[in-house]
Amino acid sequence: MTQRKVDSATPQIRLFEAIAATTADFLYVFDLQGRFLYANRRLLEVWGVSLEQAVGKSLYELGYPQWHADMHMTELRQVIETKKPIKGEVPFTGGSGISGVYEYIFSPVLGPAGEVEIIAGTTRDVTDRRRAEERSRTILESIADGFFALDREWRFTYANPQAERVLDRRPGDLMGKVIWEVYPDLLGSEFERVYRQVAAERAPKSFIAFYLAHDRWYDVHAYPAPEDGLSIYFRDATEKKRNEEQLRQSADTFYNLIQNNPFGVFIIDSDFRLRQVSLGAQKVFANVRPLLDRDFAEVLRVVWPEPFASEAIAHFRRTLTTGEPYVSPTTVQQRHDTPDVEAYDWRIERVPLPDGRLGVVCYFYDLSERQRWEAALRASGQRNAAVLEAAMDGIISMDHEGKVIEWNPAAEKTFGYTRAEAVGNQMAELIIPPSLRDAHRAGLAKYLATGVGPVIGTRLEITAVRRDGAQFPVELSITRVPAEGPPTFTGFLRDISDRKRAEEAIRASEARFRALFESMDEGFCIVEMLYDDSGRPADYRFLETNPTFDRHTGFHQAVGRTIREPFNYPQL
Repeated sequence: MTQRKVDSATPQIRLFEAIAATTADFLYVFDLQGRFLYANRRLLEVWGVSLEQAVGKSLYELGYPQWHADMHMTELRQVIETKKPIKGEVPFTGGSGISGVYEYIFSPVLGPAGEVEIIAGTTRDVTDRRRAEERSRTILESIADGFFALDREWRFTYANPQAERVLDRRPGDLMGKVIWEVYPDLLGSEFERVYRQVAAERAPKSFIAFYLAHDRWYDVHAYPAPEDGLSIYFRDATEKKRNEEQLRQSADTFYNLIQNNPFGVFIIDSDFRLRQVSLGAQKVFANVRPLLDRDFAEVLRVVWPEPFASEAIAHFRRTLTTGEPYVSPTTVQQRHDTPDVEAYDWRIERVPLPDGRLGVVCYFYDLSERQRWEAALRASGQRNAAVLEAAMDGIISMDHEGKVIEWNPAAEKTFGYTRAEAVGNQMAELIIPPSLRDAHRAGLAKYLATGVGPVIGTRLEITAVRRDGAQFPVELSITRVPAEGPPTFTGFLRDISDRKRAEEAIRASEARFRALFESMDEGFCIVEMLYDDSGRPADYRFLETNPTFDRHTGFHQAVGRTIREPFNYPQL
């Protein structure tokens, strides 16, 4: 370079030097032979030399490796020939021992005649950025979700191995390709609509949609990325949707079992609202309108007076909170909404409901009609033919020798013997299974001898036998008929086969819910909100957790504990 050219470049170099003092980048100037005319303080520190030692030296003379110096000299010649900047990135270790990854640009400085006079260079240390990018890449390649990135032109700029596997692509196959061209079936779909919405509004969106070309459901989370791009996380949600459909179908089955049950069954949900009432329970709540989705405490106070209503409410709340079942002794109570006196046996249990939360199921049996029959018999001291004829339960009377002396039409229908065939014969031979007959005879003999019988005046469930030998469950209560002379006994029997099948179906449905809850790959927990004295939320207590929740959170044996209690949190 001639002295005239150096002199003409001097003002530019001084301006360059003033700017260079304020930046952390490396700034430098080459002549047309690749010798340094200037290097700022930051670059000199990396080289470990002074400016006087650097000026006039080439890359080779400043200790650059042969390959490195050759590469830059080729690039400098290209800048001179094309008069266009050139960019690159390279690892470098200077004479001072400072090393890193550097991003650089060589730009031509043109003279008045349009020829390149000198070449200005800028280099930036991008080591930390590249390390952060590498950490991000490592994370993205290790997560279970698929991930891909799109630029503003909808071209793929990155796809992790999980995304390439799910999308059935070879490594690197998607790079630089436009998503709508690779997957034309996305056009007009929910995927395109949401992606374009996120790109336009620069706000994240999440959705689940079905992609027909893959015959799969995908759970997708789309986020705006720098430079108007998009970051997409997704996972195969087909199994999740299948489980949800199974839960929905199981919910339908569960509620149909309740709705069409001829016995008294109703469900209270986790919000203490009446959720479902069976056909057999409708008449109990006939005067409550509206009925479903109503606070159950209000419902009970419409039907029953105090203190019974509050006592029953307390039992239901305790079972819902603790899971402890409750079995009531026979309840005889005048109603609050009518003058009727009614009698019930009832029990309650906590069960998981199809929505994943806990509720309480109540099974009850209306004993009012039976109570009236028994009262009529005790009052009259004799068999009431009208009651016997009209009763829906089997009514059988037996003398002290065990012989049948009364057999009503319901007993005929239940056991298959006519009244004429039954009266005068041993009752044990007609309705008691062979394996239980000796115990029956021994119990009768003991009662006749001592006046003590464990089944007299109680209600129990036993096995009976029909004429054709088929055994089935019955509910039985036996009373001694007050009269002079040898004792006689009257039994009230109800075939409870349908009730048992309904209960078993409900238990099986509950078991299916539990199996789904335990096996789903999503973590679930059910919590109860706790309130302070002013009614504000203060804490919550875990009521149920599934194994996936325990595994993902590390919260073991959480059920029954509040979030404020100490946990052995996992080390994250």
